Amino acid sequence: MQDYVEGSPLTLFCHAESDPPAQYTWSSNKTENPETRPQLSISSLSFDHAGNYICNASNPETGVFNSTTLEIRVWEKLFPPRLWPEEFFVKEHMNITLNCTTSEHSSITVSWFKDGKTVPTKAIPSKLNRTLTIPDISKDDEGLYTCEARNPGNSAMSNAIKVAVDSASPPGTPVLSAGQIVGIVIGCLLGVALIVVVLYFALKSTGVGRMESHSSNGNIPSAPGRNQGVTDTKPS
Repeated sequence: MQDYVEGSPLTLFCHAESDPPAQYTWSSNKTENPETRPQLSISSLSFDHAGNYICNASNPETGVFNSTTLEIRVWEKLFPPRLWPEEFFVKEHMNITLNCTTSEHSSITVSWFKDGKTVPTKAIPSKLNRTLTIPDISKDDEGLYTCEARNPGNSAMSNAIKVAVDSASPPGTPVLSAGQIVGIVIGCLLGVALIVVVLYFALKSTGVGRMESHSSNGNIPSAPGRNQGVTDTKPS
């Protein structure tokens, strides 16, 4: 039995010791082939070419006859699978799912790798291995992930995606959203502005009080050259 990929060429050889030289005939899948040479060639295999190929050799004088059979299997030509999403940056302890897009033919198996090695046992594949879920992700799960599609005739490797894990927040620590962070910043700015306004009015009020106290102390400034409280009188 031999495995081939669709579209590939096939050449079979048959040889029998005979004097005079043997005569050859070929058949496959119960269909006679017109080829009479010890070599049979097919330029591009299709799934219809799969089956048993029989070479018959006979001595034209003695009639001695012999045959041999070879099974040919033709498999789907595989192209590199597409692994997506192209990049993951996640918080620690989250669950993520990777998707490997390839042929859905039952003969194809999919394998997963992390940094060129088999993925850790904690990773959970789907029934046909087309998806891979990593639960409770940690820093140990960081790396480059790939998937490989394979059948008995050929294999193809996917693109690599990077998985990065942010472990800044310990388990149970609430993570603020962007909106919450903006709200906190605005609240802080409003608080500072309120403090500045209060201080401004407090200082201004203190300055006015000092001026009023100075003007009401009973002393009226006199003009230069005049005596305060003295009235000129003329003699009678």
